[in-house]
Amino acid sequence: KIKAKNDPYCECGRVKDLDHIFFECQINFVPTLDLYEEFTNLHFSTPISIHSILANHLNNDSIRMIMAYLSINKIKL
Repeated sequence: KIKAKNDPYCECGRVKDLDHIFFECQINFVPTLDLYEEFTNLHFSTPISIHSILANHLNNDSIRMIMAYLSINKIKL
């Protein structure tokens, strides 16, 4: 019903995990750089991973940036 795929691979051919989707996939390269830059501008320690954001820095700003990234790139999780 939610059109979820059971395929573990991204369209680029790499294994699709959260860090890949948000920070590594070449398909969304420019938006990925923009997202990474937004998090570094908020003084997140690098390297930034989605796991560290969700575990340590979950706030309205980070949620807004994540949701905007998903919406811009039409990514359904």
